[in-house]
Amino acid sequence: MRAGLPRIRSHRWGFTVIELLVVGAATSLLVGGVSLVLAQSGQQVWLTTNSRLGAMTIAQQAINRLTEDLRRASRSTVSSAAGAETGLAFRPLNADGTQGLLITYAREGTRLTRTIAGQTPQVVANGLAAFRPSCAAGGIVRLEVTAQAGGGAGTTV
Repeated sequence: MRAGLPRIRSHRWGFTVIELLVVGAATSLLVGGVSLVLAQSGQQVWLTTNSRLGAMTIAQQAINRLTEDLRRASRSTVSSAAGAETGLAFRPLNADGTQGLLITYAREGTRLTRTIAGQTPQVVANGLAAFRPSCAAGGIVRLEVTAQAGGGAGTTV
């Protein structure tokens, strides 16, 4: 053996500080990248869901108003208006059993309007892509309302 030279260990029992820093940096980059991807996809899901929920709310408001009026109508007064793809007309019953004023629902562009006996139309819902009422035998009315979501996808109720 040589005198004065440090003895070299043949077994290493740990990691150097440099190795730990490199592994820590690589792990941080990996975790940061995964977090970024998950955050972006989560935001996209949130925006899509929010848009569809808004469209469903619009369509549900239109159907609720129509249902309320149709429940008071007699079976013989419900009919599809001219242009069955866009309109519906009926006369609800008054409290004394007589027929009330004519109520007409029509889609004008993206708006669904409600008109009572020729008065000024009231907007029931905005943002509709389609409104398709159909009247079947026995006074059954089927309504299909499609609202346009922000991203362009339609939501049918």
